[in-house]
Amino acid sequence: MADVASNIYDWSTTASSNSPSDATTIGAGLADNFQQIQATVRAAFASKGADIASATTTDIGAVTGKQHDITGTTTITSFGTVAAGIEKVLQFDGALTLTHSGNLILPGAANILTVAGDVGVFVSEGSGVWRCISFVGKNVAGTNGVFSGTLNVTGATTLSGALTYDGKLLTGSTGTGNMMLSASPTTTGTLTAGAINASGVLSITGGTSNVELMQITNSAGTNPYGILLNYSGSNPNDTTHYFFNFTTTGGGGFIQGRSNGGIANYSANDVNLSDLDVKPFTKAYETATLWGFGKRMRSAWMQFKYDDQTHDDWNNGYGAQLVQEAAGNDFPELVELSNWGTKDKPQMRLSVYDNDLLHIMGAITTESQFRIDDHEARLTALQAEFESYKAAHP
Repeated sequence: MADVASNIYDWSTTASSNSPSDATTIGAGLADNFQQIQATVRAAFASKGADIASATTTDIGAVTGKQHDITGTTTITSFGTVAAGIEKVLQFDGALTLTHSGNLILPGAANILTVAGDVGVFVSEGSGVWRCISFVGKNVAGTNGVFSGTLNVTGATTLSGALTYDGKLLTGSTGTGNMMLSASPTTTGTLTAGAINASGVLSITGGTSNVELMQITNSAGTNPYGILLNYSGSNPNDTTHYFFNFTTTGGGGFIQGRSNGGIANYSANDVNLSDLDVKPFTKAYETATLWGFGKRMRSAWMQFKYDDQTHDDWNNGYGAQLVQEAAGNDFPELVELSNWGTKDKPQMRLSVYDNDLLHIMGAITTESQFRIDDHEARLTALQAEFESYKAAHP
């Protein structure tokens, strides 16, 4: 019969406190003691113990084994009392809550809602205190964590310090309050002054002189896309709602992208790059071409209402098909077929390069003024000849 305790929790770190003692007559029990030592060590460090039902105090130290399945869904606040240094690997078979406290110290000082298959490693610090030194699961709050692959975040999440995500999105800082997003990040940083509130609104406050508040880089070599802003709950088409609005504290100097597709800016301060240094190839309009296009455009001008228009006012403009017909082979670049939907739900529509059309109409107006001046000069000359003729033939 063995004198060695069959549970490693009953062993002492002081050699003289363990069995057998010096006074014990080993005799035929020598083999039993050696066998018991091997069995105890094997059970404590390399065996799958019995399943343990979850309870408010789930006494994992009372069950022999290194690994255990925790069954049930009862909230756990304590793992019981056992000697310091004892380590347990627990797999949770269902959804339950591990409550962070002084007796159950969890990563990020936050509760954990387990999902079937989650695994945690817990070490006893003695006096009923257990510390989780590792947890692999879907709903764990991390501190100074590095995640590789896909990170799924559900519910409220607090990030402290730098967040590195090895994938397609990196949040980084180039100055207080600045957020940088990169499709292929090569640096690591932190969002220093930003927050997403309970309504899902991202608010960034801060800034450094001569540094952009936000930078967005898409490094895709082919088919890059920018920002998609979608109204999913309504379909406004007016001048009150907008997709973007840039303004100052005093409300001046702004530009709006309105829900009706219009662009509104302060004092019509539109600026186009027109320096001849960037226009190495130029040619003058042909007078006959301009005059012919201007005549054909007469039928393109109209008043109209859009199919999704919410107000009853008439709009002024033209129809793209009629502009295309008037342009013909003289100005085919004025009209193009383009996507007015998204890459996933395309809506192909004819579009007109409005600025180009206005510039051509400006050239026609200039040509018209020259013709008017020429006709007025001729009329003045004819009137002078007529007056001279009348004087010579009273």
